[in-house]
Amino acid sequence: MNKKAQFYIITAVVLLVMTYGFFSPKLKYETDSTFRGLYENYLKEAPFAANTGNLEDFTRKFVEYGNTKEPNFGIAYLYIQSGDMTALNMIKKTIYINDRQLEFNNSLVAEKENSTTITFNGNQYVLNTSDSPQVKALFYSESGNSKKVYTNG
Repeated sequence: MNKKAQFYIITAVVLLVMTYGFFSPKLKYETDSTFRGLYENYLKEAPFAANTGNLEDFTRKFVEYGNTKEPNFGIAYLYIQSGDMTALNMIKKTIYINDRQLEFNNSLVAEKENSTTITFNGNQYVLNTSDSPQVKALFYSESGNSKKVYTNG
């Protein structure tokens, strides 16, 4: 085989490897950066909404926005002020606040306690609610077999 033929064969192999590397499907590693970003953004903005008396409206709009970024995104919050605790469930599932049932898109007002237990999907999340005023929340997202839950408890 002459050198010119070897050059063409090597060039063809290199071009095939480069083409395959460029056009082959890439492994996609799923991260929760979108979910974490929603979580952090809500926790940063919610106190301002609570101070202006618009926490419920803000949360409803935030969940609507969150669903454009993360499938089945939802928030259940506890707003503790004075001796009262207001809870809102914007997760499309039933939750329990200290054994009181709270359906999706509903709220309840209860007496403030030092800790509050949110029961959701068979798991219990205990949040420290002793200080006042404050906003505590449970964040949820579900996609296929993946379920994400964060709290700021």
